[in-house]
Amino acid sequence: MSSKRPGTDKVRRGKSNENIDNTRLSKDEQPETVHTIDALKRKAEKIRKAQLDLTLKKLSSLSDEEKSSLETMTRELIQELLREPIERIEKGSENDKGYTQIVSQLFRLDREGS
Repeated sequence: MSSKRPGTDKVRRGKSNENIDNTRLSKDEQPETVHTIDALKRKAEKIRKAQLDLTLKKLSSLSDEEKSSLETMTRELIQELLREPIERIEKGSENDKGYTQIVSQLFRLDREGS
């Protein structure tokens, strides 16, 4: 489901119980780019967990295996949804230093407490 495309070696992905990724930085990435990407991922993870928790409360009869499958599915969904935008943030910020600010405003990342 999450096959890697050529040229996407900077994409952050990995598995963790608390986060949707393990950050791997390139030497040419700017701190504001890293901050923006991390903030976007934190916001997506916060939304994912909140929605999953609501769903699991409604489906209390699910087995542990079924709950685990839902957890995995939602995590992979977020990874796939964010993969391309993150690639574009990385490329856009290389050419335009204001790009990360636009992304932060668009997703209201500056208003996140995480």
